[in-house]
Order: sequence, then structure tokens, then C-alpha cells
Amino acid sequence: MLRSLKPWTTESLAQDVVRGQYASGSIDGAKLPAYREEPGVNPLSNTETFVALRTEIANWRWAGVPF
Repeated sequence: MLRSLKPWTTESLAQDVVRGQYASGSIDGAKLPAYREEPGVNPLSNTETFVALRTEIANWRWAGVPF
């Protein structure tokens, strides 16, 4: 199925891809640090910790269905 992925273009990457870093938060009342606050991480780091993208499978079965 990977060979059926619709190719990205410069324009589609700008529209369909989001990159970022996780921020501080809490789970069950416990405070959790942001990525840049983690031990050993440069506080000026631009390293992504997640990516979200939309793509399409370019075959007859999945034509036009975003993922």
C-alpha cells in the first residue's frame, strides 16, 4: 500500500503537514514538563516531537479518501 501513497508536492506539504513539540501539561494532577524542560534537552531545541499529516492512497479503492 505504501507504493500507492499520493506523492507530496511543496504546496501539499505546506497544507497537509503539521510539526511540533509537546508542551507542559498534567495527567491526574501530576505536572509534566514540556519537551524543552526535559533533562538533557537543549532549551532552545527545535526538534519535533510529533508530526501530523494528511495523505491519500492513489488507487481505485481509496481514491479521494484522506488519511
